[in-house]
Amino acid sequence: MLNNIQDWSIQKKFRFSFGFMAIFMVASISIWFFTLRQRIHLSADAVAATELDMVMHEYELEMYRWLNDLHKLVHWGKEFKKELDPTKCRFGSWYRSFQIPYKEKEFEEPLRKIGELHVRMHQITGNIILLLKSENRNEALAAANTDLIGSADEVQEQFNRIGQFMDEKQEETKGKISKLSLIQYSAIGFFALFWAIFAFLAWRYSRSIFQSLTHLTASANSVAEGNFQAD
Repeated sequence: MLNNIQDWSIQKKFRFSFGFMAIFMVASISIWFFTLRQRIHLSADAVAATELDMVMHEYELEMYRWLNDLHKLVHWGKEFKKELDPTKCRFGSWYRSFQIPYKEKEFEEPLRKIGELHVRMHQITGNIILLLKSENRNEALAAANTDLIGSADEVQEQFNRIGQFMDEKQEETKGKISKLSLIQYSAIGFFALFWAIFAFLAWRYSRSIFQSLTHLTASANSVAEGNFQAD
């Protein structure tokens, strides 16, 4: 194969080299743009995951504020101003309109349980308020200390499961982005390398042509001067 290539004319070698470089250039650019598109998509997913993690953390804090206000109601008689309808409170409104971005069981299951526990906590709170209005303070305290706190602990456990899932998902996304970055940089490196090889071959071929023309010109001049023994 190499011997056959060496026997090719310079023009044919140029055409072959140019065609090979053109194919390699198109392949390199295609790989680069494909990996760039994937990186943009994964980066958007990473941003969305971070925002979702922040939202979940905010509603986790909202649960503690809810419990704190209820504690003030039960122990000190302060007015409870939170929304009792589980579909109209901040978390309830968000939960009803939320589009689940992940289909994994590790995310769907704890999110579903949080929704169920959220409704239960609203019901327990409503019952506690009714008990206080009917002056059954001891029963209200018992419900707050057992039923409500127990539900809150379960919600906390589910939030922790979601947090762990989100951390693992973000690490997985970062790993994929790193691999795509490596592929991109490798494509750029190979692209630069082959262009350097092409430039070297072009220089070598042009030098060969120049030497051939110089030799041919010298031979023509010798013949013109009557030296018919010139190579």
